[in-house]
Amino acid sequence: MNYKTSSQLEGNTLQMGDLVNLCSVGHSVNDCFSLDNLGGCQNAWVLAVLDVYNQEEFCQEVCGNEVSVFIDEDDCDFPEFQNFQDLTKVVLVLMKMSEDQNLSEE
Repeated sequence: MNYKTSSQLEGNTLQMGDLVNLCSVGHSVNDCFSLDNLGGCQNAWVLAVLDVYNQEEFCQEVCGNEVSVFIDEDDCDFPEFQNFQDLTKVVLVLMKMSEDQNLSEE
């Protein structure tokens, strides 16, 4: 599935191979419960544009519990979660932030 807006993602759970739009940059859901950036820029750029600097704290705040995320600071990857439900929660919030700042293509 290709989710271009948060309203399209609302009520769904991301699965491997799905596409999402963050800050007008395409991302693909991978088998590590994470996102691969398809736009040629680093995920650190996307998160910085949305003022997300502490990825782990942000992810735990969004999920409302102690989520286990793997963050490779050297690689600037998107956090890896333990399930698609937590990934979906975080992506949905990021999509809404992107839309609120008029940074997404519709």
